Amino acid sequence: MGLMTRKRLSTTALVRALEARARNIWTERVVKFIRAMPEHGIVFTHNDWAPRNILVRDGHVVAILDWEFSGFYPDYWKFVKALCWPDWQSGWIKDNAIDRIVQPYPVELAFILHARDLLW
Repeated sequence: MGLMTRKRLSTTALVRALEARARNIWTERVVKFIRAMPEHGIVFTHNDWAPRNILVRDGHVVAILDWEFSGFYPDYWKFVKALCWPDWQSGWIKDNAIDRIVQPYPVELAFILHARDLLW
């Protein structure tokens, strides 16, 4: 499966989820955002990347917990999901920890935050 096919599959899935929730002018606008996103590969990822799921001992990560939502997602998904509902006062945000742990995808985050209220 080529990159364009995988990109279309992930974009199509997001668009279908949005349209299943509501069909209105806002949904149409967000769908345009999603379709305009840059191309991305599909990777296996945790899907619930948050401090509560990262076990650290003596300053080193020793385990990643809570894998029941893991699966194949666009490569930006770990970064985006980690910032969908964070505690905005936590060190996770204040110290930009997530930006140092995984590759940041600020454009994709902006698009998904627009879609978030429609999807979840």
